[in-house]
Amino acid sequence: MDSKEIFTEKVELYRNSRPKYACQLIEFMKESFSIDESTTVADIGAGTGIFTELLLDLGAKVIAVEPNVAMAAQLRLALQCKELEIHERPAESTEIESNTVDIITAAQSFHWFHHNEFKTECKRILNGNGPVCLIWNTRIEDAPINVKIAEIYTAFCPEFKGAIGYGGGVKFSEESILEFFEGEYDRRAYEFPLTYDKQGFIERILSASYALVEGDRQYETMIKTFETLFDTYAEGGKLVIPNESVLYYGYI
Repeated sequence: MDSKEIFTEKVELYRNSRPKYACQLIEFMKESFSIDESTTVADIGAGTGIFTELLLDLGAKVIAVEPNVAMAAQLRLALQCKELEIHERPAESTEIESNTVDIITAAQSFHWFHHNEFKTECKRILNGNGPVCLIWNTRIEDAPINVKIAEIYTAFCPEFKGAIGYGGGVKFSEESILEFFEGEYDRRAYEFPLTYDKQGFIERILSASYALVEGDRQYETMIKTFETLFDTYAEGGKLVIPNESVLYYGYI
């Protein structure tokens, strides 16, 4: 399947279950990069607009770039405002005017891009030497609950590659970031534990690109296994998932 179509059937799950990002990360970006009403940010791979909304809250003008038609439609419905421009385009060919963007962000999306082509596009659209910011919510892999989640995904989901901290459905490593920034980048990580009730936990599980969908042979068994996991680890009807919001930023 074309990567830009992977989330087409999961748009509502994605919008409703995916978390935001640590407030400290947003504050760091605001202060470090002087984000205000005069700033234009290109949010690449914007999805349903979870990070886009946080940028708009800072007062920035945002050009959200999202190739998936269904996700772009959800973004448009959720965030109608004059400060937002939406391009239904891939990361490597945004159709943003050259030299018009102060900052580039990619939240939970860089691992889907063709990195060399994306880098070329970043250089084209940046106005001056603004930063490129790559952001993820990344679960703490060695936390017992996350080890169990990875084991269940491995047992049921053929597309899961075992990298639960970032994007388990695709090849991803910090080496790709090192290569993208040619060895020159900074990293910031902020604790951001995620708390779910049972329904929210299952919806988050199902929103993953590699998760089984209704109609798959082991779909119901997978859900029951995750429900049992929730019951085992939850306290007072709530499950806490150890997680960090992580920012990699550099200049290209």
